[in-house]
Order: sequence, then C-alpha cells, then structure tokens
Amino acid sequence: MPTQTFYNLADEKRMLIEGSLIDLFNEFHISQVKVAQVVETTGISRAAFYKYFVNLEDAHRYIVQKFANQIHHDILDAVMATPEDIFFGLKEYLITSLTLDRLSQEFKGLHLLLKGETTTLYKRTTVDESKHFIGQWMRLLKQNQFNIETKEEAHAFLFFLMDLVTDSITSALVNEWTEDELVADFDFRTQWLIKGLR
Repeated sequence: MPTQTFYNLADEKRMLIEGSLIDLFNEFHISQVKVAQVVETTGISRAAFYKYFVNLEDAHRYIVQKFANQIHHDILDAVMATPEDIFFGLKEYLITSLTLDRLSQEFKGLHLLLKGETTTLYKRTTVDESKHFIGQWMRLLKQNQFNIETKEEAHAFLFFLMDLVTDSITSALVNEWTEDELVADFDFRTQWLIKGLR
C-alpha cells in the first residue's frame, strides 16, 4: 500500500497519479505496465514513484483495493436506500453501474475489478471486521422478512448478494446488454431466490 508520503500529497496530485494508474491498469495487464508509463503520464519522477509505492504491484494493489472498497460501499448504500426492498436497491445499483460513462474513473475501476486479474472484489471481511454494521444489516434482513437468524449467516448472505451483483454486471458488460436485458436477467435471479424453482 502507498506510503504516508503519497497520502500527504495535495489532492490534485494524488488524484492525477491515481487516474494514471487506473487508466494504465485498466488498459493493460499489470505485467505490461512500466513505471516509465506512470512517470510519463503524470510528470512525476521515477524516484518520486518509489517514494509513494514499493513497486508497480504495490500501486496495483492500492488501486484495486480502493475500487473494491468503493464498490462494496456503493452496493451497501444502494441496499440501505431502499430498506423495504433489498433487491430493488441492488437493481438500482446495477442500472447505475451499467450506465456509467465508459471514460469515468468509476467505470474504469469497476472494469478493472471485473476483468479477472484479481480476486480482491471477492475478499470477505470477517464478521468481527463487519461488527460496526452487522446489527443494522440483521434488522434490514428482518424488515425484508428473510429467514436469517445468525450474524454469521447474515454476513455470508451479504457477500452472496455482492457476488450476485458482481456476476450480473459482469454478464451485462460482456454480453453488451441493454438496461432492460440486465433488469430482466436480474429479476429472474432474484425470483429464483425468493420463490425457489418449485
């Protein structure tokens, strides 16, 4: 992860470096990216890069983790925005993700995580690490009349839903679905969960 020197940079400079990294890692596999490219696109020196990051893998890990955290946060926000209908909130998140400007940092970050070079998006926090919101999540599940009794099960269900959303948006992007196609597919999946197959 970046050094404190990186975090102490002015926001504008830090965002310039982050933007360059996300552009490069989004366009190329990490094995094809060189520090010289970061230097060229940002105007920082090679020595400065190494003051901020141990190496390119460190910079890649930072960018991936930053966007994974953002996506998890956005999914939770979407669910919390419609507490009476978790699946509606998830559907709204999917629609928003599908309609992101393809040149935006948000889309590039999402694309980086979905293109399969890393498993960070699927890394689960522990129940203890999630204790600050697990009580609220349990109440939300009860409000939606889900039969989930323990914190461990609630925690597993949260990540199951994140996997469901991740898989849905990946399918939509790979298959170049329209918003209607994405919604129809997601509705099938949620109905299978809610009503079962028999």
